[in-house]
Amino acid sequence: IVNELAARLRKEGAHIVVVLAHIGGTQEEDGRVAGPIGSFASKLKGVDAVLGGHSHTIVVGKVGSVPVMIAGSNGRRLGVVRLGFDPPSGQAVLIEQAMKETFGEAVQPDSRVTSVVQSFQKKFSGEMDRGVAVASVKIPTERGESPLGNLMSDIMRQAVGAKIAFQNSGG
Repeated sequence: IVNELAARLRKEGAHIVVVLAHIGGTQEEDGRVAGPIGSFASKLKGVDAVLGGHSHTIVVGKVGSVPVMIAGSNGRRLGVVRLGFDPPSGQAVLIEQAMKETFGEAVQPDSRVTSVVQSFQKKFSGEMDRGVAVASVKIPTERGESPLGNLMSDIMRQAVGAKIAFQNSGG
C-alpha cells in the first residue's frame, strides 16, 4: 500500500515522500539497518525517507539510498532528516541525517519554570516524601502481566465502575 500511495503522491505533484511508520528495528555494528524496519524499507519504491518507532532503539542509517531513522524513546533524542529537492534530476537529496540529544548538561533551565517547580516541591514536599505502601515481593519490570499492572487496572476499573480495565504492559 505504501508503494501505491507514494506513486499516487508523486503523480499528484509531491517532490518528496517521507513515511512515518510505527515499525521498529535495530542497527548492526556495521551500520546495516536490521529488523522489521529494514525489511520494510527494502521493499519501498518512490520513498525518500523512513522514520520508525516502536522498538525504542536508535537507528541512523540507510537502506539502499533511503535514510531510515528511529530516535529511541521518551523524547530523549530528536532524529533529524533534512532533504532537499534537485529540480534537474527530479530527485530528493539528503542534506543531513543526525541524531540529536534533547537532554544534557548544555541545556539551561528556564528560571520561570524552575520557580514554579520549586514552589510546588516546597508546597507538597512532606506529602510527596511520605511512603504509602511497601511491596512484599519484587515488582517485575519486564513486559507482560504484573502485580503492579493488575493493581493499577483494578484501581481504574473501580474508579469508573467498569467490569473490566486493562493497560499496556509498559504503562
